[in-house]
Amino acid sequence: MSRLVAGYSSSSEKTLTGVVETQDYDDSTFNYQSRTFSNLGFARDVNNNTVGSVGGFSNLKSAKLTKNKRRKKGSFSNALSDYQGPWAKYSSEEEMGLLSASDGGDGADTDDEHLKRKQLRNDSSEPKLPLSTKFYGKTQFDYQGRTYMHIPKDLSINLQKDPGSQECFVPKKQLSKYNGHYKGLTCLKLFPYSGHLVLSGGNDNKILLWDFYHNKNLLRGYFNHTKSIKSLSFNGDNNVYSIDDNFSSGERGTKFLSCGFDKIVNVWDTEYGKTLKTFKVDSIPNCGRFIPSSVSSNELLIGLNNNNIEHYDLRIPENEKNLVQTYDHHLGPINSITFLDSNQKFLTTSDDKSMRVWDFGINIPIKFISDPTQYSMPRVSIHPQGKYFATQSMDNFVYVYQAHGKYRLNKKKIFKGHSSSGFAIDMDFSPDGKIILSGDNEGRCFFWDWKTCKIVKRITVDSSKRAITNVAFHPQEKSKVIMGGQSGEIYVWE
Repeated sequence: MSRLVAGYSSSSEKTLTGVVETQDYDDSTFNYQSRTFSNLGFARDVNNNTVGSVGGFSNLKSAKLTKNKRRKKGSFSNALSDYQGPWAKYSSEEEMGLLSASDGGDGADTDDEHLKRKQLRNDSSEPKLPLSTKFYGKTQFDYQGRTYMHIPKDLSINLQKDPGSQECFVPKKQLSKYNGHYKGLTCLKLFPYSGHLVLSGGNDNKILLWDFYHNKNLLRGYFNHTKSIKSLSFNGDNNVYSIDDNFSSGERGTKFLSCGFDKIVNVWDTEYGKTLKTFKVDSIPNCGRFIPSSVSSNELLIGLNNNNIEHYDLRIPENEKNLVQTYDHHLGPINSITFLDSNQKFLTTSDDKSMRVWDFGINIPIKFISDPTQYSMPRVSIHPQGKYFATQSMDNFVYVYQAHGKYRLNKKKIFKGHSSSGFAIDMDFSPDGKIILSGDNEGRCFFWDWKTCKIVKRITVDSSKRAITNVAFHPQEKSKVIMGGQSGEIYVWE
């Protein structure tokens, strides 16, 4: 179409593909027909004939016909029961079917079918992985019918002595390396007290259990998460060796807690790989811990990305909600949970650059630790004697606080020299409490003297300078340390 001036004139011209006609309209008529053709696929020429998609014109007529035959809305002022408003039905089932056909439906859809289709879409939007485990070792039982949970006694070291009774030193060389995660490593835990097993989780959605001694084989894999592993925690692992608790040596490490980016929290049986409990939480669980003071680890805390800490009790039956308490005073995602004061209180850190101390079961923090110059502290490690705790700060410093009383900052104990900004870098203490260890975002590992705060040694773990985010001292050895990070490999130094 073309437009010239108001009025009408027409001329035709023959071409190879047909006849081209030039028609003249006024501006308002041209704009109206142009919009109609763009939206509905048809327009009218000067002779009032339909040009373009005849189907679009017929659908418009049928829609208008159906709209005109809608029942009257009624008057709200006369009687409330006669008022239909915009919900007035159509006068016949045939016209209702005609409108549904033009919309692409069958005119017979019910609310139940609509809900079924909606639920099917929601179920198919998230991939689901069946609960599974696989044993990779040679034999699951030894000649006495014992599994890998049995603490070995055929070694040159006693793995059942009290941790911290030995004097510890910094490692000098790499002893071995584990390869099992093809993506970055996110979690690394040693078996509580004995350290004869290593539990690892990575960005490949896998949780793997390794033998620390003997052949250093992969023993078992735990597969239930559809996204990266966020946190792992054994029961009975409170990192304070000198404080007595409710656990016997046979109860520690019997189960562990896993949190993933898929908003799933699993409680696993370490020995056979069974899932004892599964929680679907409302937000990404950043950290999870069993409460050490609870008998047989029936209670746990989950720190979520929606600023809340949720307290669960596993003894509550399946048909009831296991949530006992919610702690919701933080203003940012929860980063860590640490138990203080003989496991009677717990400390939480958050992206809101604050720390809070809580009593169990009470949604009011008893201590609020914050400062205008304070940075976010994604990792916390408690000293083996339980009197202090160290925090990994995003300003490349490690700060030390009292673990009791007023929880004051110890300004004389500040460890520096490493680079931790931008990563959640783990820290750990040697079992005797004389050395503090930290990873680094440039592939290094730093060792400081606890008393003088001076760097004792720095080692390059990853030559490609990928971040070392997970570190841990062996609880029974004098100088063995495990480390891992973005490379996905687990390094053992001695």
